Amino acid sequence: MDKAITKKIGVLAVLLALIGVVAWIPLHGGGEQGGKTDCCWRPGSGGPRIGVRKRTERLMDKAITKKIGVLAVLLALIGVVAWIPLHGGGEQGGKTDAPVPAPTLDTAKLAAQWPQIVAQAAAPARGRAGARYTLAEFGDFQCPQCGKARPVLEGLLARYPAQVNLLFLHRPFPQIHQWAIPAGQASEIAAAGGRFWPMYDVLYDHQDDLETGFYGGYAAKAGLSEPGFKAAFDAGQGKDKIKAASAFADSLGVQETPTILLYDSKAKSVTVYVGLNGTKFASGAAQYPGVNALAAAPPWARG
Repeated sequence: MDKAITKKIGVLAVLLALIGVVAWIPLHGGGEQGGKTDCCWRPGSGGPRIGVRKRTERLMDKAITKKIGVLAVLLALIGVVAWIPLHGGGEQGGKTDAPVPAPTLDTAKLAAQWPQIVAQAAAPARGRAGARYTLAEFGDFQCPQCGKARPVLEGLLARYPAQVNLLFLHRPFPQIHQWAIPAGQASEIAAAGGRFWPMYDVLYDHQDDLETGFYGGYAAKAGLSEPGFKAAFDAGQGKDKIKAASAFADSLGVQETPTILLYDSKAKSVTVYVGLNGTKFASGAAQYPGVNALAAAPPWARG
């Protein structure tokens, strides 16, 4: 379960548990509400029927409130169970950049298909158009590692503006990231308005808040018309392109995000980088370097 969503579920469960406790106390704390439900009438006042009715109502209230309390406790337990993997250590506790094996990518095939890769990019390259090197980021806007890789990639563009530029290709994983496709759709609508990269920045800046209710505000931050954006989003604009880009990534063998392809236009070659710290084979041998290794020793700075 996604960290941001699970956190909110946990908070909601705790709040519901508190509501259940508050509702539970009057039923178990003594006094008139603690069980004296048949003493609120007197003879000669039409009381027996009124007393029975009140008693019945209170018993019904008691049963309903008890069920609310039980439900609240169950929700609290669910929230705790969902919360533990996110805060209890291990890979799910935040160590999402641990090296793991990745599918082998055919770099010769990738180099030969470079024109198609460029054609599948969400927008024209960020940075100098004629740069010798291009970074093609296969990413998912809800992927935590993609969010961590973004400042590293931006740092390379800032440090080496003449040597490298950046492309983005959609590789969403909706099975584990609920908002990956809606966020990608938002970026595609922005791209149609010439504002992909501003939206790219906004989405990564708000990676923990990618529910669709935020998108109108994000559109405004990216320089788009909120009503126009909403109409396009409600109409499903961009979904087909995301689906096509994802299928294309599958055809290349890209199964990890972020996967970065570094294309050298002079050598017509591709170098693969996966994740932040790279991947290893089961034997422990290095497989692919990660984005951090690229930043530490970019090929154009090797002299």
